[in-house]
Amino acid sequence: LAFTQPPIKRFYKYILKRTIGGLLQRDIDLEQLDVQLYRGIVQLKALDLNVEQFNFAMMSLGILLHFVSGAIGCIKMDIPWRHLLRDPCKVYVSGIRLELAKGTASGGGGGGVGVASGFAGLAEAPAGG
Repeated sequence: LAFTQPPIKRFYKYILKRTIGGLLQRDIDLEQLDVQLYRGIVQLKALDLNVEQFNFAMMSLGILLHFVSGAIGCIKMDIPWRHLLRDPCKVYVSGIRLELAKGTASGGGGGGVGVASGFAGLAEAPAGG
């Protein structure tokens, strides 16, 4: 099993890089990746988000929030290899940290706010302004 582990990890790194690589600040390091092929578990840990991608999406939707920084502690995928056509794949995300600021990605606005206070402030803001 030790002989096959590095090529399997490199394969999963390639697939993950192609699917979510643009959302990450840095390339995936093999140390961040845990593959338990026979159990159907793939975990990716300690990910810094590429906030520019999120800011671009917010601007294109006309949402006046700016991502200052973001990270995910762990993404865990359960893949039911034996019953792949019958059972769903499951994705678990934990340890999400986002820092948002009011305004646009070009910098208008104010200081950073935590997610909870930022969304609470949005809920209290009058419509249209």
